[in-house]
Amino acid sequence: MEKNAYLDAMEISRWQLATSASQQPEFLILHDDDDTPPSAEFIEQILSLMELSDIEYHLTEKPLKGAKVVWDMRSRKTRPHIAWIESQPMKQLLNGSSGKRQLWQQICDHLKDKK
Repeated sequence: MEKNAYLDAMEISRWQLATSASQQPEFLILHDDDDTPPSAEFIEQILSLMELSDIEYHLTEKPLKGAKVVWDMRSRKTRPHIAWIESQPMKQLLNGSSGKRQLWQQICDHLKDKK
């Protein structure tokens, strides 16, 4: 008899190991899937300016439970605003200067809040 069938017949619960924390990203950068993909170099520069160059991040379209949102560059933001910084989508950010100024101001505010 197969082991799982035997345990089921005896009504014995099977335990599974919880997924390790290393499998779930701790830090996220949110973007629209139809937007220009942000380059790793650009992201690394922004994270370096925020004094976060040592973090490992994951690019995704949707927030994941338990992960910290470092940067939200989606066109539609969800409430509550949970990102450390928010900007326009990458395509708009690269083509305009007002979005860059707002992003720079948020980076400066983030650094002030860290101190």
